[in-house]
Amino acid sequence: LWSWLRNRGVSRQEALSCGLIVEGQKGDYDRFRGRVIFPIRDMAGKLTAFGGRILSGEGAKYINSPEGPLFNKRSLLYLLPAAKAPIREKGEAIVVEGYMDALRLHLCGFQNAVATLGTSLTAEQAALLKRISDRVLICYDSDAAGQEATLRGMSLLQKEGLEVRVVELPRGKDPDELLASDGGEILFGQALAKAMPLPLYHVHARRGALAGPGRKKAVEEILNGLAELPMLDLAPYLGSISSSLGVFSHQLYELLSQRQGKNSPSPEKRDSALSSVLIGERPGSRAEDLPDPLESALLYLLWNCPEKRAGSAPEAILPLFGDERIQGAAAALLNGEPPEALRRIWYETANRFLESALAAGGDFCEAFGDREEAWRKIEEGLRKRNAEKEYRSLREKMTRGLATSEEMSRLNWLARMLKGRR
Repeated sequence: LWSWLRNRGVSRQEALSCGLIVEGQKGDYDRFRGRVIFPIRDMAGKLTAFGGRILSGEGAKYINSPEGPLFNKRSLLYLLPAAKAPIREKGEAIVVEGYMDALRLHLCGFQNAVATLGTSLTAEQAALLKRISDRVLICYDSDAAGQEATLRGMSLLQKEGLEVRVVELPRGKDPDELLASDGGEILFGQALAKAMPLPLYHVHARRGALAGPGRKKAVEEILNGLAELPMLDLAPYLGSISSSLGVFSHQLYELLSQRQGKNSPSPEKRDSALSSVLIGERPGSRAEDLPDPLESALLYLLWNCPEKRAGSAPEAILPLFGDERIQGAAAALLNGEPPEALRRIWYETANRFLESALAAGGDFCEAFGDREEAWRKIEEGLRKRNAEKEYRSLREKMTRGLATSEEMSRLNWLARMLKGRR
């Protein structure tokens, strides 16, 4: 290349400044010798630099032109000139790490893909993406380094106000390898369709640490990452996240609100609150504030089983509830109110008790083999408990000489029924 450039009048200083040649001990030589060349263009399509991938031998796998007046890799995205129209058309950009990943995606029809020139996503690149799209799918390698790069990139993108989802690839695969394999295009399309919302990925990326001795640190990192998101963006996922962390939804809401500056406590109080939540306590809570496990479990099953809502008579189910708050939620479900509509109302009215009831009900139901078994045993348990309560009340009236003949007949029937169940 240097010989070709020199024959066409390019000076040595110009070639050095552009990064096309390198000064060595034995003379000048081509920077990209023995490499496949990738032209790098700015958003307008103007050539600004090159990338090179080694074909064989020793050396860095990839190198770029040195940075200078023409080239700043922090402010460029590979293949952006070709991808910007498809990105605008689809309303989303796919961001990958390397040149080959981006090229393979374009060859396979995913032409809204760009690459970060082999580096972590930068603030300048995030701003470029915001100019042409409101939604970004991050698709980095599935190894540990790729996951860390994903977490760093997510923070920059969310600060730009972009909707961020994360594409999870099979373990050990990068986009180029997956698409080159048999059925790769179908698998990649399925991975795109299952792209994980940013709030859920904060938990997913640290799922291993949550189960180990570093749990508290992992929870702290998750909470700090989530606190950077608007609460309205988090609201649809609070139930799922709280379940993964082992806390109630209202406790998660409080912890996030603290980190977002609302009623901001001292660091000592914040750490104390986190510790109490992680060991299953709630500072200042009273026993009467806690939802009943059986009633919560029945509410949970009504919430998650459309067939139970449709096939259960309100007059048969509602008397099983003693707590008017849980009974009211169950009545709304049995009368056709969609669960998500109820959740929006609870969120708008800061109704933490019913969110806690759902979380407690879900925990209770995990002990059963399936939901049908859970429904049968929970309904049976509630009916027996209500019968025992009625029996005690009637027996007290009898001992005080206040029971009517009808109540005495009812008392005898309850006694036989409860004895038979025992």
